[in-house]
Amino acid sequence: MEQNLNLLAEQVGISPWEIRYRNAIRPGQILPNGQTILCEATGIAPGLVVHEEADTRITPDSGTSTASRQTVVTGEATRVAAEKLEQDLDGENPCRIREERVLWRISPQTTNTRRRTTKMKLMKTTDAVGQILCHDITQIIKGVTKDAVFRKGHIITEADIPVLLSVGKDHVYIWENDETMLHENEAAQILYELCKNEHMRPTPVKEGKIELVAECDGLFKIDREKLNQINSLGEMMIASRHGDFPVKKGDKLAGTRIIPLVIEKEKMDAAKAVGGQEPIFALKPFLKKKVGIVTTGNEVYYGRIQDTFTPVIREKLSEYDAEILGHEISNDETERIAAAIRRLLEAGADLIICTGGMSVDPDDKTPGAIGSVASSVVAYGAPVLPGAMFLLAYYGADIPILGLPGCVMYARRTIFDLVLPRIMAGERLEKKDLDRLGEGGLCLSCPVCTFPNCGFGK
Repeated sequence: MEQNLNLLAEQVGISPWEIRYRNAIRPGQILPNGQTILCEATGIAPGLVVHEEADTRITPDSGTSTASRQTVVTGEATRVAAEKLEQDLDGENPCRIREERVLWRISPQTTNTRRRTTKMKLMKTTDAVGQILCHDITQIIKGVTKDAVFRKGHIITEADIPVLLSVGKDHVYIWENDETMLHENEAAQILYELCKNEHMRPTPVKEGKIELVAECDGLFKIDREKLNQINSLGEMMIASRHGDFPVKKGDKLAGTRIIPLVIEKEKMDAAKAVGGQEPIFALKPFLKKKVGIVTTGNEVYYGRIQDTFTPVIREKLSEYDAEILGHEISNDETERIAAAIRRLLEAGADLIICTGGMSVDPDDKTPGAIGSVASSVVAYGAPVLPGAMFLLAYYGADIPILGLPGCVMYARRTIFDLVLPRIMAGERLEKKDLDRLGEGGLCLSCPVCTFPNCGFGK
């Protein structure tokens, strides 16, 4: 074998090393050995064979996937299975069968001669109402269009018959399923049911895919454990935008899809078991908040500099349904700052934002003042830059008191942008919620800010 490669390299004018380098299998690429052996042994056309990736949960241990082992061990197993398959077909070449064709999949189960019972059947178009197309139907109108008028997986209706006849389809191939299989559109509906929640709507199912769209502004939430478990089942997928971020009405939230055209019911039953009673996604509408702002610092209180912090807070709050109930300015005295917070609480504020005075400097008294008023301090400090000196506390059961460090005033995006949407959706944050911000908690301060379409906070 190696000498033959050397001879081939010489004939095409490249070095022995070059021919091996050009033909090396890279990570993620697939060798077609199994498909080739199956087709040669059975006569099944390559177009009727779908290659499935190996699944270590059900693949027998056959050692490392080296070239010789791939060919000898896996190849021989495929050849033996293919011979048994040929016997099941009574020796007929399925490529010559006119009335019925069988779709086979190369998979770990193939070595046990297990087959899917999904079949392609030729049927008169006029008799095909309610049947599932197993191939695209193309319409060609000169100078106007050349496109699929019906896609693979389309369920034929009475109104489709004239259209099919007009494009010359007196006969069509349809899928013939047994009771153990589901069409991709039926399975996609199951995935949608596992995902959906209030304030979401589906898009029409198409080619086994349904997308979820937001019906209101709010905070998008994900049960990540369920999402990962369902995606690990294989032959189905759910892809979503990042959770814990704000979305607008009309935004796309997620997409679900079945990978093959048909899927075993037992796989979808497994997905249902993972999903349980609670949906994978939630969309929490933003609440109306009455906000009290306390600006701290001797430099502002005594008029030495202009207050440039409060306008930033007002601008960020303007994105939500927030009413500025009151604004207090205090010097750097713990008692005065605490008194300002209490006055705003007594006035009916259900969110307090304190700006400045959050570092360890001797004149920075805001953390102590918040601590003297709050019922509980969740955290002083967070793994986010900008925003490490952030403080989160609660007055009573659910009134947040935020201590914002100076970076919120000058940095375009900070921890405030990560926490505010969750506060406005009524979430009661815990320390672990802040701790999880470490990965993705570094803002790169890009010259052109694209937040939230970036890695900050994710």
